[in-house]
Amino acid sequence: MEYGREIIKIIFYLALVIGIIYIIQYFFRRTFIMQNQGKYIEIVDKIYFGPQKGLFLVRIQDKILLISVTDNKISELKQWDELDFKLEAGEDKKDFKKYLMKFFNNADRRDKK
Repeated sequence: MEYGREIIKIIFYLALVIGIIYIIQYFFRRTFIMQNQGKYIEIVDKIYFGPQKGLFLVRIQDKILLISVTDNKISELKQWDELDFKLEAGEDKKDFKKYLMKFFNNADRRDKK
């Protein structure tokens, strides 16, 4: 028996299967990323608190919306003009969590007064 030829066949078919998996993964990733952003709507940032629960920062044309999402309800919490939001936040979009915590701390202080 020629074991060398069989080993080459196995390596070839293994490489072929891995290549097909890589191509399928590439196309799935592209379609899911494209679904996350539309022509007029963009998800700027998101924070998940649990399964099907989170906050989304969404840009719709020149407005920024803070949206709460749960398993049975979607609510708008706050709305800014895009220019006001940038001035008010004054931070990079990667610091949304820090900005949001500061926003809630300010709201707690107002409620206690």
